[in-house]
Amino acid sequence: MRFISIILIFCHLLLLYQPTYAIQQQTEMQITFVKQDSLIANQGSNHGISVGMLYDIRQGDIIIGTAEVMVVKASMCGLKLREIKRGYIPKIGDTLSLSERISGEQQSILEEMRDAEFTPEKLTKRESKSEYHSSSDYYFEGQAAADDDYGSAFGGGFLAGLLGGLIGWGIGYAIVSSQGADIPPHYLTDLENNERLQFSSGYKEKIKSKRKSTFNAGALTGTLIVVAVVIAANSSQ
Repeated sequence: MRFISIILIFCHLLLLYQPTYAIQQQTEMQITFVKQDSLIANQGSNHGISVGMLYDIRQGDIIIGTAEVMVVKASMCGLKLREIKRGYIPKIGDTLSLSERISGEQQSILEEMRDAEFTPEKLTKRESKSEYHSSSDYYFEGQAAADDDYGSAFGGGFLAGLLGGLIGWGIGYAIVSSQGADIPPHYLTDLENNERLQFSSGYKEKIKSKRKSTFNAGALTGTLIVVAVVIAANSSQ
């Protein structure tokens, strides 16, 4: 039975890491968030995505519009709608396929513009505001900042599952869900009221989402270990 317990734990660890591997192999992105004319997709610089790339938005076999990559992180990116067919709206789960590749010279220019706009210094202190920077962009900046700031609640979830099993998992999740998210004041310096609201909303939502998902992963791991140990103990008696 010890061998069976080891197999169960190994299979669980494979399930934890399998989604990451699958994303790395994707050739098409998927929309994971929609807010007005702004989109978030599930691929980033790790997949060769860069600022300025244009993507066709597909609902099934129908191309409903075009979006341009504006912000790139390691495993996600933010896009702006450039064209949309009348009667259609982008939805979570729609796919994004590459529409047009920009030239090397254009890419170099865009990268310089991106570096000038999205450095930490620019996030904390904006000496001037671009006329092309809409309020919804600050929502994505808030999510990007939270993604960089927040580590993981995996350890806490693991201990909750290991020490309390399903009960510990449930109590821990309730505590984690009720926790707020403090925004470092330096992020909000020089932002106007609407921009602060957008940034704060994106930051808090991202922190809460990462906290819950990493806690659940840790709690599941701890709980499965407890179950495996109990099974092994009962079988040895």
